[in-house]
Amino acid sequence: MGWYIAVLKKYAVFSGRAGRREYWMFILFNTVIHLVLHLSRYLPSMIAWRSYARTGFVHGALPGIELFLIVLFFVYLLAVLVPGLAVVVRRLHDTGRSGFWLLWGLPALGIAMIIRWFYDIGHRTVSPEWGLAPIAAVVVVIVVFTIGKGMPGDNKYGPNPKT
Repeated sequence: MGWYIAVLKKYAVFSGRAGRREYWMFILFNTVIHLVLHLSRYLPSMIAWRSYARTGFVHGALPGIELFLIVLFFVYLLAVLVPGLAVVVRRLHDTGRSGFWLLWGLPALGIAMIIRWFYDIGHRTVSPEWGLAPIAAVVVVIVVFTIGKGMPGDNKYGPNPKT
């Protein structure tokens, strides 16, 4: 948990380097928290459905709690967006690459939106799922870059985080 907090403390620090442990521990804790918040959004509906199945009436659909959990989920996503991007950039720096590699996601997102637009205007020969391929390719490239060991010693982005 300390690695997760350390990344949050470096909220918008895009300079320097992040070691593999710092990066992957942040990804692990972020994924777990994300999943817990995402799945908890459905808990009030499941409780209400179970009540309906037993009695034929909806007892305590809990719309206020459900709305609160949805808002909490999106507030969390927005809160970790900048530190998440910052730690990816610092991890890329550790491998000797520029943080601008993340910008490859913008054309991929644009291609995905164009494919979806073609589908929406009636060109049914184009599947909307094809738009995910360029985004997936960028994600795979970033994952491959972040899995590798960092550069030994200092590089142009700063000192080795292991020392």
